[in-house]
Amino acid sequence: MRTQVSGPGRLERLRHRTHSVVHDAAAQFILWLTLIAVVIHAVVMDVAAVFRFLENPAGVPDGQLARVLFVGLKESSRPAALGGIFVALAPLLAAAGIYREGTSRSTAAA
Repeated sequence: MRTQVSGPGRLERLRHRTHSVVHDAAAQFILWLTLIAVVIHAVVMDVAAVFRFLENPAGVPDGQLARVLFVGLKESSRPAALGGIFVALAPLLAAAGIYREGTSRSTAAA
Protein backbone atom coordinates (compact mmCIF):
# COMPACT_ATOMS: atom_id res chain seq x y z
CA MET A 1 0.00 0.00 0.00
CA ARG A 2 1.52 3.30 -1.05
CA THR A 3 1.09 6.43 0.96
CA GLN A 4 0.58 9.51 -1.13
CA VAL A 5 2.26 12.57 0.20
CA SER A 6 0.80 15.82 -0.99
CA GLY A 7 1.03 19.27 0.41
CA PRO A 8 3.75 20.85 2.51
CA GLY A 9 2.27 19.75 5.82
CA ARG A 10 2.36 16.04 5.06
CA LEU A 11 5.84 16.23 3.56
CA GLU A 12 7.13 18.05 6.62
CA ARG A 13 5.58 15.45 8.94
CA LEU A 14 7.20 12.67 6.90
CA ARG A 15 10.60 14.39 7.11
CA HIS A 16 10.20 14.90 10.85
CA ARG A 17 9.22 11.26 11.40
CA THR A 18 12.19 10.02 9.33
CA HIS A 19 14.57 12.29 11.22
CA SER A 20 13.11 11.07 14.52
CA VAL A 21 13.62 7.41 13.58
CA VAL A 22 17.24 8.03 12.57
CA HIS A 23 17.85 10.00 15.77
CA ASP A 24 16.29 7.21 17.88
CA ALA A 25 18.46 4.59 16.18
CA ALA A 26 21.61 6.61 16.87
CA ALA A 27 20.62 7.07 20.50
CA GLN A 28 19.95 3.36 20.90
CA PHE A 29 23.32 2.52 19.35
CA ILE A 30 25.06 4.84 21.82
CA LEU A 31 23.17 3.24 24.71
CA TRP A 32 24.24 -0.24 23.55
CA LEU A 33 27.87 0.88 23.32
CA THR A 34 27.62 2.35 26.81
CA LEU A 35 26.18 -0.87 28.23
CA ILE A 36 28.91 -2.97 26.62
CA ALA A 37 31.64 -0.60 27.82
CA VAL A 38 30.32 -0.68 31.39
CA VAL A 39 30.15 -4.49 31.38
CA ILE A 40 33.71 -4.80 30.06
CA HIS A 41 34.95 -2.25 32.58
CA ALA A 42 33.29 -4.07 35.48
CA VAL A 43 34.76 -7.43 34.45
CA VAL A 44 38.26 -5.97 34.05
CA MET A 45 38.06 -4.26 37.44
CA ASP A 46 36.94 -7.50 39.11
CA VAL A 47 39.73 -9.50 37.46
CA ALA A 48 42.23 -6.87 38.57
CA ALA A 49 40.95 -7.19 42.15
CA VAL A 50 41.46 -10.97 42.02
CA PHE A 51 45.01 -10.59 40.73
CA ARG A 52 45.78 -7.93 43.33
CA PHE A 53 44.63 -10.30 46.07
CA LEU A 54 46.73 -13.13 44.64
CA GLU A 55 49.92 -11.08 44.37
CA ASN A 56 50.23 -10.99 48.16
CA PRO A 57 52.06 -14.22 49.15
CA ALA A 58 50.60 -14.14 52.66
CA GLY A 59 47.02 -13.99 51.35
CA VAL A 60 46.69 -17.50 49.88
CA PRO A 61 48.67 -20.66 50.57
CA ASP A 62 50.42 -22.13 47.51
CA GLY A 63 48.24 -25.24 47.54
CA GLN A 64 45.06 -23.13 47.23
CA LEU A 65 46.37 -20.64 44.64
CA ALA A 66 44.77 -22.26 41.57
CA ARG A 67 41.47 -22.83 43.36
CA VAL A 68 41.26 -19.23 44.58
CA LEU A 69 42.22 -17.97 41.11
CA PHE A 70 39.44 -19.91 39.39
CA VAL A 71 36.85 -18.99 42.00
CA GLY A 72 37.86 -15.34 41.63
CA LEU A 73 37.62 -15.50 37.85
CA LYS A 74 34.20 -17.13 38.14
CA GLU A 75 33.01 -14.34 40.41
CA SER A 76 34.54 -11.76 38.07
CA SER A 77 32.30 -12.92 35.23
CA ARG A 78 29.10 -12.00 37.09
CA PRO A 79 28.87 -8.46 35.63
CA ALA A 80 29.09 -9.94 32.13
CA ALA A 81 26.26 -12.34 32.96
CA LEU A 82 24.08 -9.51 34.24
CA GLY A 83 24.91 -7.32 31.24
CA GLY A 84 24.12 -10.25 28.95
CA ILE A 85 20.63 -10.42 30.41
CA PHE A 86 20.03 -6.79 29.44
CA VAL A 87 21.54 -7.35 25.99
CA ALA A 88 19.18 -10.30 25.45
CA LEU A 89 16.01 -8.80 26.95
CA ALA A 90 16.10 -5.36 25.34
CA PRO A 91 15.70 -6.58 21.72
CA LEU A 92 13.02 -9.01 22.87
CA LEU A 93 11.01 -6.21 24.48
CA ALA A 94 11.56 -3.96 21.46
CA ALA A 95 10.28 -6.71 19.15
CA ALA A 96 7.20 -7.17 21.33
CA GLY A 97 6.56 -3.42 21.22
CA ILE A 98 6.96 -3.28 17.45
CA TYR A 99 4.59 -6.24 17.06
CA ARG A 100 2.05 -4.64 19.36
CA GLU A 101 2.26 -1.31 17.52
CA GLY A 102 1.75 -3.08 14.19
CA THR A 103 -1.29 -4.97 15.39
CA SER A 104 -2.87 -1.87 16.92
CA ARG A 105 -2.37 0.07 13.68
CA SER A 106 -3.91 -2.70 11.58
CA THR A 107 -7.00 -2.88 13.83
CA ALA A 108 -7.33 0.92 13.78
CA ALA A 109 -7.17 0.96 9.97
CA ALA A 110 -9.88 -1.70 9.68
